[in-house]
Amino acid sequence: MSTVAVGVFAGAAEAAQARARLVAEGVGLERITLSSEHSADDIAAEAPGQSYEQQNPSDSTAAAKADARHNTLLRTGGCALSVTASSREESARLRAVMERAGAHATLERPG
Repeated sequence: MSTVAVGVFAGAAEAAQARARLVAEGVGLERITLSSEHSADDIAAEAPGQSYEQQNPSDSTAAAKADARHNTLLRTGGCALSVTASSREESARLRAVMERAGAHATLERPG
């Protein structure tokens, strides 16, 4: 089962250092996505009619809970680094690399 390992970093420079460590560990650049904040204004970055806290309020599925955690983590950091993993075991290894590289938090999302 394909998954995505996500690490949240204070900024793009920290995430770039983690990306370099992942590449040094043999992860191909085509599997890595670096996403920085689009706006310093959290309100402007929300979907119309929704706040971060209101997204998927009644959905209790595991995917919805993962989405809510992901959204919360992104608000705590300035940059997210996502890496496609071929298994949960590989995802755990990738998240450990990101944690050693200084990620504020890591999580696994469905691929």
